[in-house]
Amino acid sequence: MKTDLQGALQVKEKFPEGVFVFIIPPSMDELKRRIVKRGTESAEAIYTRFQSAYQELNYMAQYNYVVVNDTVDEAVRKLEAIVLAEKCRVARNKGLYLGQ
Repeated sequence: MKTDLQGALQVKEKFPEGVFVFIIPPSMDELKRRIVKRGTESAEAIYTRFQSAYQELNYMAQYNYVVVNDTVDEAVRKLEAIVLAEKCRVARNKGLYLGQ
């Protein structure tokens, strides 16, 4: 399991009220295309990344949201929507209805 994933799950364990977003590529073919296009990794490194990516998908259900990183603008729009929705949660706005 990748360090980023382990770290996120450890944070979630300590702060269960946190909001966790799992970001995925539109497809594994697109992930491979993006990695290859960069030209920064060997075939072996690409293979290793794919193995990790497939394993990480098994942990998606432990997150609160999933965002498909199709285009940067669209992914940002989705993340902004999550932030807005979380700010509107009743539990985060107790002062509005408890007279505080």
